[in-house]
Amino acid sequence: MALFTVCIDAGHGGKDDGIKRADLVEKDITLDLALQLEGSLRSDSDIRVVMTRSTDHHRTLTERAQVANDSECDLYISIHVNGIPGRPEPYGSDMFYWPGNHEGKSVANTIAANMPQCFRTKRSHEVSHEHEWLQRARNVLKKQNATSVLVEVAMMTNEEDRYHLSDPWIRRRVVEAIRRGILYHKGLRSVS
Repeated sequence: MALFTVCIDAGHGGKDDGIKRADLVEKDITLDLALQLEGSLRSDSDIRVVMTRSTDHHRTLTERAQVANDSECDLYISIHVNGIPGRPEPYGSDMFYWPGNHEGKSVANTIAANMPQCFRTKRSHEVSHEHEWLQRARNVLKKQNATSVLVEVAMMTNEEDRYHLSDPWIRRRVVEAIRRGILYHKGLRSVS
């Protein structure tokens, strides 16, 4: 049986901090989540895990896509933390997938359904041109040959979401939600 390959992308890194609030930095949160996810998947002998980064270093979108595409992965998961400067009201988790990609939609929906309840709103969307800030999601997903999902775990600019992001127990639950989405996709692939 062929191995199911997952490429995990810890968003940002190195000189690119991503969004920062108080003592939380996106690149650190995404790396922590990605490393935990890698560890949780390594116990499955049918899964091969490829990381775009395992330390705090910067990779361009092109370099990240090359790592994923060279690995011939079955699924690409990019982990991020969202935020809208000057707007503390928006909250919750968002999962993005490429328009028309039904497998990506299924993975995104599975992750959303399993995200911790503390994030209150858990949505999955096709990436579109509606909002300028969605260009990041489009740029990450469009370079992938595999089914791809971008996970925006929570809103760093929302005080309650930020509080939950700092909780190690909540982070483990986020990892489990993403893991369930991966295993769901792996299950689809093993029957097809």
